[in-house]
Amino acid sequence: MKRLLLSIAITFVSFALQSQNIIINSNFDDISKTVPNPKGYCHTPKSDHWSDATPANNWSAWINNPTENSCMIMEVVNLNNKCNVPKPPLKSLVSGNAMHITSTIGHSGFAQNPLPKNKGVKASCWVYVIRGNVNFGVINSGNNALQNVVTSQTTCKWEYLSFEYKNPIDNVTIYSKWASDVTKDGAEFYIDNIVIEKL
Repeated sequence: MKRLLLSIAITFVSFALQSQNIIINSNFDDISKTVPNPKGYCHTPKSDHWSDATPANNWSAWINNPTENSCMIMEVVNLNNKCNVPKPPLKSLVSGNAMHITSTIGHSGFAQNPLPKNKGVKASCWVYVIRGNVNFGVINSGNNALQNVVTSQTTCKWEYLSFEYKNPIDNVTIYSKWASDVTKDGAEFYIDNIVIEKL
């Protein structure tokens, strides 16, 4: 009987460790004391600064193209305030703070890296897209290309994005998708509850 209970306990602990979120500050509760909230990011032809700190600790922001119309605003907002922040589904675990992003150009957003070593991951998040589309993906930096990505399909409601990727990754990225029409490029969206679990 003792062996059976010990075996069950080991299995439970092993499963709990395996399904642990490896993202730091996945709900944006740890706010930077040195970065303004909201913070604006813009590039000009004279600027080659591609990455920057965000209002949420452990996340990095970037703007893809250094052109005069390449701008983005990132803000950590509290979903429980009295303003018109969209209410999340009851079972989504989305609550408290969320990241709000507005960008004028595609492939602009934020990321977290390096992630702990893994053999593959299960990834998920909740997004609320107001304009454009959002890409949620993972990267192995040695390859420098997206290894797996899913794209939002709806606007004006909370949407659950998820996938499994069965190869090592060290970076998670969230960014606005390119639009073929420059007048419709960029995106505005909320995102919360980003979860990356080792397979």
